[in-house]
This record gives sequence, structure tokens and C-alpha cells, in this order.
Amino acid sequence: MEETLANVDRLIRAGDLASARLELLKINSKKVQKPYLAKLANLYRRTGQTELAINSLRKTIRPSGKKVSSASAEDKVEYAMALIKLGTINEGIRLLESVDGTDTPNKHLYLSFAHITRWDYNKAATQLETYISHLKVDEYSRLTAKVNLLSCYIFLEKFEEGMSLVLELLEKTDKPEFSRLNRNILYLESQIFLAQGQYSQSRKILSRIISKTASISSNDQLLAQKSNLVLELHEKGSSKEVLASFEKLKLSATELGNFEAIRDIDYHVALYTKDFTLLHYVYFGTPQSSYKNKIKVNYKNLYKEELIIPKNFEYLPNPNSQENLVQMGHLSMFDGTHSFSDLRINPDSLIHKLLGLLVKDFYRPLGVFQIHDELFNEHYFNLVSSPKRVTQITYRLNQWFLEAGVPLIAESKKEIYTLRSLSPIAVVVSTQKSIPLHLQLFQKELHKAFGNNWFASSEASRELAIAQRTATRNLNEGLGAGLLEKSGLGPKTRFKIKDH
Repeated sequence: MEETLANVDRLIRAGDLASARLELLKINSKKVQKPYLAKLANLYRRTGQTELAINSLRKTIRPSGKKVSSASAEDKVEYAMALIKLGTINEGIRLLESVDGTDTPNKHLYLSFAHITRWDYNKAATQLETYISHLKVDEYSRLTAKVNLLSCYIFLEKFEEGMSLVLELLEKTDKPEFSRLNRNILYLESQIFLAQGQYSQSRKILSRIISKTASISSNDQLLAQKSNLVLELHEKGSSKEVLASFEKLKLSATELGNFEAIRDIDYHVALYTKDFTLLHYVYFGTPQSSYKNKIKVNYKNLYKEELIIPKNFEYLPNPNSQENLVQMGHLSMFDGTHSFSDLRINPDSLIHKLLGLLVKDFYRPLGVFQIHDELFNEHYFNLVSSPKRVTQITYRLNQWFLEAGVPLIAESKKEIYTLRSLSPIAVVVSTQKSIPLHLQLFQKELHKAFGNNWFASSEASRELAIAQRTATRNLNEGLGAGLLEKSGLGPKTRFKIKDH
């Protein structure tokens, strides 16, 4: 068994995934002895068979009934990485953090992947640096980790550290067996030159990559072409030819399912054409705060002025069928109100949270495992029950759409969920957090009792006939939600409904 698994590992490192999968097909996972399960799960995941990785370790990690888990540290980290690959990031991180990384360095590598998924490159870099310095890491794994660290340095604009790493890595990967890795390093080097305004240097490297069309994957080619067009934007401006090329590249990215490339194309086009509608679309349609900050910082660097971000943005679930429509209905994610009936969606509810997830990222579709991880985080992931739980909450959301007369539907195809409109509607997303229904009602009661006048918490307790403790808690929550303002300290503290 050990020799078979080692052979599959060699095939994966050589880039021959098809042969690696064929070798794995010969293995009966039910007969694999426990010491080899973690390695088998690792190989399943690396060949794109993540659900098989989950199944191979599920009974070890989550035994049924009152059985006690006999999982080793390696079992836990491989199961956690499979969860992260599927989108169940919260549970994956919790499981990784329960492991001592002293003898299990992959804990740090896999935590870095989880943080990269969330665009938290500072945390990712810290974990990668720990992994790279670990004595139990082999040279090939250390090399690939350094390439990931290089991408973190670029995002964090640590260009000096990045170039130092580029020189080291190019020397170590100047061998035929490292051709793919070497190409990735060259691409990252081109990004450093691009970010520093050294366009000719960046173009030279990109030309070398693009010239090897026969030997690189479609995604590698796509990234190189995208960077080449970004260079043209810098050097020649937003000509019709360049913009048309970007649109053609977006079609290729759509076919490949490369959603981040589409996002990045929109970002660059919007930034260099000062298309505020598209720039705001990218801003509101990207959940990661680090990317939002990148948009604002780069806009200011380019135009020497602050980018004004509106409080609200009207998201059209399928815009191609709704263009040029002057009048359309709306649904506000902020307070759950809409223009179709008086039946609002409660911001405290699970169906509101599901709707929020469906409009959280305008580019990347939502997987069933991501939904479960966000909404049902108190439950362990299960390949059978988790999708059922998500199906039930989706059904409830669609029932609310029907009852409220809101022309939206949450659709699923192959466990991928999207929001579609049935007639013209804009979902209004906001920079403000949604207000729970109990606070909305509390604010209304306060307005009836005090109007725009100042009042004490004891007065709120008396006028609304609620306990002092409840009044104090709701007032503090109202302050946090931006509904109220406060004046004074201690016994002289007064509150007032904030003007909007």
C-alpha cells in the first residue's frame, strides 16, 4: 500500500492527474488500514476527488453513536483540508486549531489556505512562514509553500521580500520537473514589476509565458493574457480594442469557471475608465474587506482623491434582462422591507441570512457546503444531512418570496445556489449591517414615546413597560446598530433616535 500511495504522489507532482486517478481507482478504500487513511485522503483531494477524501476519513473523525474518535493529528488535518476545499471553512479551521502543529506541520499549511480563501493574507503569510521553517517539511513541499508565500507578499505589497524570494525560487525550479512551478513564479514576478510600474519588464516576462501556449493550461494562459491587457490599459489607456479584448477574455474566464479572473477584469476596467457604476458593483459584490480596501487605496493612488462609496447599491440578480428599466421593484437587505407587499423579511431569521449569502458575492456562485458552514455552523458537516438542511431552508426562503409577492427565486443546480429574478427587481445591499426586527420595533416604540427628544433608560423602561435590564440591553444594541445616539455619562446618560 505504501508503495502504491507513493507512486500516486509522484504522478501528482509530475502533473499527471489522469494517471494518478486511475491508480487510485485500483484501491478499495474500505480495506485500507487506518495508518494509510490520511495519506489516501490527501491524494483524493489533490486529484480533485474531495468528497472521496471526506468519506475515507468520516467514520474516523465523526464516529456514530457514543463511539470515541480514534483520529490521529494527520487524520484531522487532512479531513479539515477537505472541508476547506469544499467551502466548509469555519469547521475546517476549528478542527485545525485543535491540533498541535509541533509534529504535524500541515496544520500551518492548511490554515494558510483557509486564510487565503478569506483574503486574509497577513494571517496566511504567518502560517506559511511557520510551515516553511518546520524541520519535518520535505523540500518539494517547502518549495510550493514558498510560491504561495510569494503570492501573499505581492498582495501585501512586500515587493522587496517578494523579489528576494523570486530569485531563490527561479534558481531552485530551473529543472524540467518543476516547469509548471517555474512558470507560476515567472507570472508572480511579472505582477511585482506591474505593481511597481516597471511595465517593460513585466511585459518581457509575460511574453515568455504566453509564447509557450502548447505547454500551459488554459487558466495559466488566461492569467497571462489578462495581465498583458492590464499593461495595455496602463500604457495606452482604455481604447475600444483593449476593452473589447477584456470582454472576450471574460467569456473565456466564464467558460473556465474562473470567477476571480472575471472580478479582476471588471476591477481594472472600472478603475482605469472611471466607470463608477462598475467600480461600485465590484466593491459591493466582493465580500472580502481586504479587496474593498485595495479598491479604495488604488483609486486614491491613481487619481489623488478619495473614492466615494454610497451607502446603498442596487444589485440586479440577472441584469441582462433588466437593462434600461426606469421603474422596478426593490427589496432592502438592511431592514427587510420591499415594494411588493407589507410582508417583510425578518433580519433576525435564517431565510434573511440565506438571502444575504446569495447576494454577498456577485461573482462567485454559492456552494451548498458554504451555506451550511455559514448558517448551521453549530452542526458538523455531513455529506448526507447537510445538503438536506440547506434544501429545507432554501425551500422556506422561496416560500416567503411567493407569499410576499417578491419576484425572486433561489435556484440550485448540482449543489450550486444562485438568486434569479422573475421580473424586474433590485436587491438593495448596504454598507450598514441589517437591523434585527426586535430593534426595528424597539425604535418605533421609542419614537412614539419620545419623538426626537432625549430620554433616559429608566424613562424608556417605564414608557415601554419593559424591564430596566431589557431597556438597557436594547438601547446598547440600538447604539451599536446606529439607530440611536448617546449623550452624557453615568446617571446623566441620555439617548435619542438618530436622524437618518
